[in-house]
Amino acid sequence: MNKKISAIVSTRNSARFVSGCLDNLLEQTVADDLEVIVIDSASEENEQAIVSDYMKKFSNIRYHRTPQPESLYTSWNRAVKMASGRYIVSANTDDRSRPDAFELMADVLDHNLKAALVYSDVYFTNTANDSMNSSKEKKEHWESCRVPDYSHKELLLRAVCGPRPMWRRNLHDELGFFDESYLVAGDYEFWLRIAERYPLLHLPEFLCLYYLDENCLCLKHQDALQAEHRKIRKKYLNRGERS
Repeated sequence: MNKKISAIVSTRNSARFVSGCLDNLLEQTVADDLEVIVIDSASEENEQAIVSDYMKKFSNIRYHRTPQPESLYTSWNRAVKMASGRYIVSANTDDRSRPDAFELMADVLDHNLKAALVYSDVYFTNTANDSMNSSKEKKEHWESCRVPDYSHKELLLRAVCGPRPMWRRNLHDELGFFDESYLVAGDYEFWLRIAERYPLLHLPEFLCLYYLDENCLCLKHQDALQAEHRKIRKKYLNRGERS
């Protein structure tokens, strides 16, 4: 399956979000040039049945179930290795993208050949399975987060790339995969690894809706997140001082 964009989805015990996640991905304006790769990390819920129903209707969905639970970054690495797209976007089951998000981000990478990754501004919602197509009244309760334009210094201070950036698949051939030793900050480490060699770009549009779920990795493991961020910053600051 040769598609331009690969959306990688890791799921474990998140069946209540899967239909909304797949609907959101399949409504993208570039859905005809998108493959969706779902890694089922030995879920105890019915994600397999849900995805199977979608696969009967849509040929661009691929599904793999692991015999044992895997970490998020192990699942992402598995999905990246399966991906055929030129660009990759991470699609957590409980987050949503604006229907034209992937088209806009891919266009940025198409026209900025030196850039490795593009990220956008983010809305936050407390409502499960919320939609970027929600009414104006609903959107008034969202929290908006305008993130800064890219600078390496800013990236060292905080993970500005948000939950749904898009990056070039061939970066993994050059720089390796996500470091599976991290519980919650493996993506942040990879963005800094990229940034040592290539620029990142900020697209100043609200393209992503992030669900503030108390059970999500980042909120459930705040202590680990902070510890891993400190470790990563120290690692890359030291590397910068030696270079």
